[in-house]
Amino acid sequence: MINIKKENIFIAGIVLLSIFNMSCVSLKDVVGDIVETIECYNDPETIRQGVPTILILLDSLVLSDPRNVDLLYSAANAYNTYCQAFLIDEENLDRAKKLFETGKRHGFHLFENKGYVDDLHAISVIDLERTVKQLNKKDIPYLFTTASVWMGWILTNIDSMKAIADLPKAFVLMNRVLELDDEYKNGAIHIFYGIYFAVQPRNSGRDLVKSKSHFEKAMRISGEGSLLPLVTFAEYYARATLDDKLFTETLNKVINTDAGIRPDIRLSNEIAISRANYLLENIEDLF
Repeated sequence: MINIKKENIFIAGIVLLSIFNMSCVSLKDVVGDIVETIECYNDPETIRQGVPTILILLDSLVLSDPRNVDLLYSAANAYNTYCQAFLIDEENLDRAKKLFETGKRHGFHLFENKGYVDDLHAISVIDLERTVKQLNKKDIPYLFTTASVWMGWILTNIDSMKAIADLPKAFVLMNRVLELDDEYKNGAIHIFYGIYFAVQPRNSGRDLVKSKSHFEKAMRISGEGSLLPLVTFAEYYARATLDDKLFTETLNKVINTDAGIRPDIRLSNEIAISRANYLLENIEDLF
């Protein structure tokens, strides 16, 4: 029988050797091709098992070239995407904390090595606002990736005062993305704000009108066949409004949609369908 762990290490070694021996193709292109392949993949479980090998590989590459912004961007993005896709449930919280911490470190080093700030930890909210106001559309990938993995770390450490203290600065980055291009990554910024306004305490930040508006914008921007906005709309907005009919109707629409209707986001759709089934199976615990 093949030892999966040893096989993964062997594959990582082959990939590593091929990367260091490339002549015509850049590392950025190779990583981009890997990400594109993952996004189109039709089996979430294969990705769940395989991506950790890529994370280890990226960590090794960053260690050897710690100021390479392409590597830092790829590493921060990979950690964030993996955690958001597979570690959002309670049973994986400890793993999510550890991996978001690593992703956040890569995101901070990315932001600093891009020359935006000298120290993202130390800068004040006011100075950070002034800094990001000078950034433009070409900076969006770095803004969004750093903000997303930072928010993931904050939300998995919500009982930590240190994490909560970081929230205003992470929002500075998110707000700038919203200002520059709200359609980036199929309107993902609107999903973030849709969730945010739905989960805030009553009389302390919750705004279901804004939540619904952001989810609707995400659905419009991402287009027909994009299932993630629908699942998050049901899980957060429908639950916040205690609308079990909206909840079940939306999730049934998701599970009755062919994940392959959008080949460009096949994996996201597969994960959304899996999440929809889970939520429907546990509806009695959610309302």
